[in-house]
Amino acid sequence: MLHATWKDPVLWAHYADKHKGLCLAFDVPQETCRAVTYEKRRLKLPAKPSLPDAQALIFTKYVNWQYEQELRIWASLNTCFNGLYFADFGPTLRLEKVIAGARCSLSEMQITRAIEPLVERVILIKARAGFKEFEIVKDQLGFRN
Repeated sequence: MLHATWKDPVLWAHYADKHKGLCLAFDVPQETCRAVTYEKRRLKLPAKPSLPDAQALIFTKYVNWQYEQELRIWASLNTCFNGLYFADFGPTLRLEKVIAGARCSLSEMQITRAIEPLVERVILIKARAGFKEFEIVKDQLGFRN
């Protein structure tokens, strides 16, 4: 089973606007998910690349990104909104949790409204920095706005 964590403070600093954003946690079938491999050197692109060559390129990053422990999925992007393409939520992309960063200004009600059709089965978490470890944890006081 592949599992990623939302508790790394470096990820929040880099990808969530310094803890002001949201982390969306998804449950995806393992057969559609693959861990990224991290290499010191670029992969060589053959003159006539095959599908496995293309997959290796898509699922490989420079070794210094290893802290991300990134998982990627193949998804068809069929829905277009304002020139951006999206994958619809469903059995292969099921929203499980929404974690609000410690400095996120969205209220619990605003997030609930945004995920309205899914709210009954999605866990909402307000995050904060850990008191004893370098980690992000669930804020036991929850949303205060």
